[in-house]
Amino acid sequence: MTSSNSSSNPTTVPDFVDLYYAAYYALMTPVIFDIYSYGYIILFILGFLGNISSTLTFARKMLRKVSTSIFFLSLSISDSAYLLTCIYDFVQLGLRIPDRSSADMYQRLCQCRQFIANVAINCSAWTLFSISADRWIRTRFPAKAKSICTQRTATITLVFILLFSAVMNIHFLTPMFGALIPGYTLMCGPSVYQAYSPYYNFYMYYWQIIQAVVSLVIPGILMMLALGDMFFNIQKRRQRLAHHGNEESTANTLNTVNTADGSK
Repeated sequence: MTSSNSSSNPTTVPDFVDLYYAAYYALMTPVIFDIYSYGYIILFILGFLGNISSTLTFARKMLRKVSTSIFFLSLSISDSAYLLTCIYDFVQLGLRIPDRSSADMYQRLCQCRQFIANVAINCSAWTLFSISADRWIRTRFPAKAKSICTQRTATITLVFILLFSAVMNIHFLTPMFGALIPGYTLMCGPSVYQAYSPYYNFYMYYWQIIQAVVSLVIPGILMMLALGDMFFNIQKRRQRLAHHGNEESTANTLNTVNTADGSK
């Protein structure tokens, strides 16, 4: 009996996988498939080429001495890490290749992929703000910029961002997160069998809001404030220079007139 059951598994399991994947694909429209296929191809080509070019550019020894270049280098790495996690969605939905891995393997895949993707998103958002803050300090406090905007400061800032992002998303690596429906290699999330658990409610009702606020709203607002202050500060400097230039021009004109009168 044991041998007959084990011999039937290789045929029944793939059939079962094909069945629920076919049902899942039937719920998706051709437009969605086109987005996953062509959209991801364009995203990969532009994203990876751009990030590789940025990495090679800002990784130069001369540019690494500038804090802004270190931030741009980190941004390229975090963006590339996020793009790598999107390859799974492209293969599964864009190319329509079912995931035939075991339940345990899919559990670990969900945990690692979601953890890396969310850490990368958070790092990219706060690195963008760090770039704006770096430029703001150089514009607002040019005399102190050399002592504040250093290679060491940029490195410490990036390490703090990475640690903060990892701690914030550490729940993805816990057993509470994995396959949304155990045994089905389709969607990741807290198990529906724990629908009444505190973590399930936290993830379904609060996590998306927390993630949006921390990774989008707060760094976005801070970035806009920094850029706005930079713009007004530059405008004030231009006005001062223009006013100072007008005063010098007026003084030179008066001196010329007085000299001419004196010679007469």
